[in-house]
Amino acid sequence: MDQQQIRFNFLEEAEDCFHTIESALLDARFSSGVPETLDLALRATHSVKGGAAMMGFIPLSNVAHRLEDFFKILRIHHHSTQISTEIETLLLLGLDGMRKISNLYLQGTEVEETWLKKNIEPIFTQLSQYLGEIQEED
Repeated sequence: MDQQQIRFNFLEEAEDCFHTIESALLDARFSSGVPETLDLALRATHSVKGGAAMMGFIPLSNVAHRLEDFFKILRIHHHSTQISTEIETLLLLGLDGMRKISNLYLQGTEVEETWLKKNIEPIFTQLSQYLGEIQEED
């Protein structure tokens, strides 16, 4: 199997992680076990982050890293509360961003920095306003 096929296989397998993240987020709304549900999202996001970096999909890895940080903040600081609709929506938008980036790579299109600034950065800015940023001690 050539390198390009391996990279495409990763992107196709990343869709399983995206599904896990989405399911975990939607389950967290109704679950009393929010920490366990967030752990699923964290692990799946971490897998995408690491795999994307290894495959050279740096924008996808960077977006997954930022999303992972917000899951950590939720897990550590908001573990006893339900996730608000606003935060859930923003996290789902971040997930949609990862899917769009993955689809761009599948189409053979490079991800432009201007696209990331326009489409992804505002989501993370809003999440930061709600949740803050991850701290060293986190």
